[in-house]
Amino acid sequence: MSVELDIPEFPHEEPPGEITCRQKPWNGVLVRVDRIPFKAGDKLTFDVTVRSDFQGQTPAAAVQGVVNIAADTATVDYAIPWDGVLNAVTEGSIMVFYTLTPADGSKPTTSEGAIVRYSRRQPGGAVCGPDSCTTSSRHAGGRSTARALASAAREVGGADFPRGVGTGRAGHVGWMRRVS
Repeated sequence: MSVELDIPEFPHEEPPGEITCRQKPWNGVLVRVDRIPFKAGDKLTFDVTVRSDFQGQTPAAAVQGVVNIAADTATVDYAIPWDGVLNAVTEGSIMVFYTLTPADGSKPTTSEGAIVRYSRRQPGGAVCGPDSCTTSSRHAGGRSTARALASAAREVGGADFPRGVGTGRAGHVGWMRRVS
């Protein structure tokens, strides 16, 4: 069985191409592979390298995770662990590729890699982690906390925040790219 593999995705990246404190990486960072006809008995081996630079050149930690497919499916998720992997750097990048080993014994196939920026540095320089959960979160109405605070400050004349602060995805170009 020969299957063309798609690159892995980071479904919770926000802004696009970045994993930050907003995703609470101490709970694991989700990697997803979908649109592929996986069969019961197939095995996916995820190779993850966390690097201490944004270009993906300096490895800091690595892990290999295996997902055994129990039933036919088109989507497989893997959570990159915090301990010893994601907690290894404050700022850098995460690179992921995977190998599909088919249950029918045919030759394993390896995907192209994907890379995403990774930062636990918050505005002001603090570093987030499981013991310092001070991340902003979404609230009712779908606007970010930063945008809501900037809007409130403009309304009361307390600060000169430009419009567009905390607008999230609008006009942002993603950073995730294919890696050979």
